[in-house]
Amino acid sequence: MKRILLLFIMLGLIRFTSAQDIHFSQYYAAPFNLNPSAAGLFDGKYRAGLIHRNQWSSIEVPFVTSSGFFDTKVLEQSLSTGFLGVGLNLFTDNAANGTLTSNALNIALAYHTYVDPEETSRFVIGISGGYQQKSLDFNQLTFENQFDDSGFNTSLPTGETGTSNSVGFPDFQAGLAFTSQVNEKMGYTIGFAAQHLTTPNESFIDNGAAKLDRRMIGHAELRVGLNENLSVLPKIAYMNQAKSQELNLSGLLGYTLAPSTTTLYLGSSYRMSTWDKNLGSGIQSDALIILTGIHYGRFDVGFSYDVNISGLRELSRGKGAYEISLIYTGFIEAISIRKQVPCRRI
Repeated sequence: MKRILLLFIMLGLIRFTSAQDIHFSQYYAAPFNLNPSAAGLFDGKYRAGLIHRNQWSSIEVPFVTSSGFFDTKVLEQSLSTGFLGVGLNLFTDNAANGTLTSNALNIALAYHTYVDPEETSRFVIGISGGYQQKSLDFNQLTFENQFDDSGFNTSLPTGETGTSNSVGFPDFQAGLAFTSQVNEKMGYTIGFAAQHLTTPNESFIDNGAAKLDRRMIGHAELRVGLNENLSVLPKIAYMNQAKSQELNLSGLLGYTLAPSTTTLYLGSSYRMSTWDKNLGSGIQSDALIILTGIHYGRFDVGFSYDVNISGLRELSRGKGAYEISLIYTGFIEAISIRKQVPCRRI
């Protein structure tokens, strides 16, 4: 009975994930999955990053997601009022031991324009486009025609016709951001983005229609230096896609090991979400997330762990997901001579 219950839950999750997007608890470590305006929105000349997420391994059908990106600043000397950010982003998502697999590659372009003579504040508009491919392994699914008196019999034909195990489509995003360094101790960034602008069709049924709904995102962060050693970084991100909502409230405390620039981070995040407003009374508790990180030299390393506090906590035995992220930021002093607006990703 437990295995049948697990099967129906996972089929429901596959149906849900086929129409919704990946997400990360350390969403700030996967900037292009959040907003294409992130291209060039950092302190440095170029950067590269990786993030890996493993979710619900305790129920033997984990969701595994990995993403990587690279971006750089160009035309810093040619444009009198700003510069361009160019980025490349890819991700792969493996749901239920490969039953549903998604892969995507996107290129982002963002124009940064300074709004003050001191070049401490700038407005950013960004766009991105690419291609996404999804695959469904029907051999790992069971259907009504395969049910007999003894249970599910995978040797029986499925009775399903007119289906495809792969679908691909172009995909486009757009976003805005504003970032400012108010003074030596305080800065902030706010942004808005819209994803899947053309609502592409991702149906596995021939001539079927399953639109990938637009995803609307709003996010903000505040960077405050309390003294030479301590800093606080509150963050918020809200995402809405069809009937799915997600709200992340996060806070990090940073401690710099003077006289070095190495900084240790510790904090937490509270995530609320709903898959379908018809399934409950609006947005509800999802996970409590422990966040840790270190900034060392040109590297930022992050680790997080989700403690499941949703309605599925009994099935998952309270276990959620863990994430590991790594970002490297490079500088080319002879070229990058403009003033920088500090935007350390943690």
